[in-house]
Parts: sequence; structure tokens; C-alpha cells
Amino acid sequence: MTKNVKFRLCGGTFFTLLLEARKPRFGVREHYMGASDGLSEPNVLMALASVIVQDYQKPSQSMMNTIKGNTSDYKQCKNKGGTYFPFGDINALRMFDLKIKQNYGTALNEIAIFCEKFIQVQDSIKKDEKLVKALVELISEDETIPDEQKFYVEEDGSYISKKQLLERCYFCFQSFLLGIFHYSIMRQEAANIGREPYDIWCPPKGRAPRVYEGNVGESWQDISLTYVTIVEPVEAKNVEEAEVVSNEEDINKKEQVKENNPRPAQQMVINITGNNNNVYGHVDTVNNVFGGKKNDK
Repeated sequence: MTKNVKFRLCGGTFFTLLLEARKPRFGVREHYMGASDGLSEPNVLMALASVIVQDYQKPSQSMMNTIKGNTSDYKQCKNKGGTYFPFGDINALRMFDLKIKQNYGTALNEIAIFCEKFIQVQDSIKKDEKLVKALVELISEDETIPDEQKFYVEEDGSYISKKQLLERCYFCFQSFLLGIFHYSIMRQEAANIGREPYDIWCPPKGRAPRVYEGNVGESWQDISLTYVTIVEPVEAKNVEEAEVVSNEEDINKKEQVKENNPRPAQQMVINITGNNNNVYGHVDTVNNVFGGKKNDK
């Protein structure tokens, strides 16, 4: 890294480095034809906002010019995203912090879904490894982060210190990203603490877009990564779809009942697999009318 620069890990610098790991974008031809790859900077930032606030409401199409401006300001460390993003919302951040510390599995699944949609992983270019190395080196250069600072980067939701993190050469990619993201947005300093490194990485070029030209992480030690699998939400089954478990003895008993009583029994016992099943917490019997007339009428 360039010496005598105050390198800082914050929301804007995290976002700047993250964008370098995006999946390949459409070319000029596709964009000219009106196609959208969904990987624009505002789309990525709105998806990150959804990791913080699960029911985050995306702005209307009429507000997209404002959102583009807010996204650019956030990336350049001018502010924390304006009113349309939760990065400066104390209550939203407090709830996200609570989710990290008490419901980590949910947060990890959400960042894994984000990564699957936006981040290039496990390819020959190794964008994911470059991102991790860049973030680790940035943390090492940020002297405002104490050695004992906690980072919730472990797959089981536990934390390690900055000192331990800098000595580590292996991480779970999604949990690492979640832990660093959590720290970067929970910092209470002003957003402009990251302006200096951003200007070094993405030098201004008049009216042309500012392109990343940094080399942060390139000289860091090799890092190996593992990855989590997204857990799909389980929907409750209908009663008709509940699994009925029977053994050979039960089947024989049912055949004897049929022989002794031509009319179907008025009560049927169902065993539903799984403790605290999604259909019922506990099932003893299910009363069922099999057809025919009630009371022989």
C-alpha cells in the first residue's frame, strides 16, 4: 500500500473493494439493446441493505436517479447513503447487531444468498480470494482498529480478535464477509474517514467514471477459503401431504379390522414424522369421516 495514507475500513471502503469481486457484467452491446444484468452499484448496495433490514423496501423507479447519487456518495465515503439506505439508521443497525450476536445463522444465510447473486466465487480469477486478502490487509493498515477488536467472522457465529484475524490463513468466505461488513457499518465515526484511501484507489479523471486502480491485498499471504451452503426456507406442509408411517404389524391389524367391520372405522391414528412438525406441534388422533351416512342414516 501507499505509505503515509490513513487507510480505514468503513462502509465506503468495504463497498469499493466488494465491487471488484462482482460477477462479470454485460457488455456495451447488451446494455445498448436494453438488457440489464442486475449488477449495478445501486443494485448491489440495495442488496446489502436487505442483509441489514430483511424487509427493506426498494425505492420506486422514479427515485433511481437519487439512489444512484446516494450510492456514489456512499462509495466515495461522503456520507452513509442518505435516507434511502439504512447504513446511518441507528435503530436498523442496532437490530442488525443483535441479529449477528443472537441469530447468526439467519444473517449468514442472507449474506450467502447475496454472494450467490452478486459475487464471483471459486473461479480461476479468484476474485473472492483477492477480496478477502484486500480486506485483511486493509484491517492490518488501519491503526485505529485495536488488536483486541472483535470480528464475527467464524462460521458458527463466534468472533476472533484483529490480532488473530491477521495471523489466520483460512476463512469461510461468507462468514468472513459478514463479519467484516458488520464491523464496517457499525463504526460510529463519520463516513469521510475512508475518503483518503478511496481517492488513492479510484483517482478522479474529470467527468469519467472513477475506476479502481488499487493493489491492496496483492502482496498479502495466500489464503484458503471454504464456503457455506444456502439453507432454503422450509414451508409448512398441508395435512394431506403429511407423511404416514406404518409398520407391518399395523398393516395386519388394519386388515383384520376391515374383515370384522365392513364399515370403515370412525377414527384413524396418524404418526407424523419429526418433532414439533410444521403441521402440528403434536398429533394424537385425527378424526375423519370416511364417507357414508352419519349414524347409519
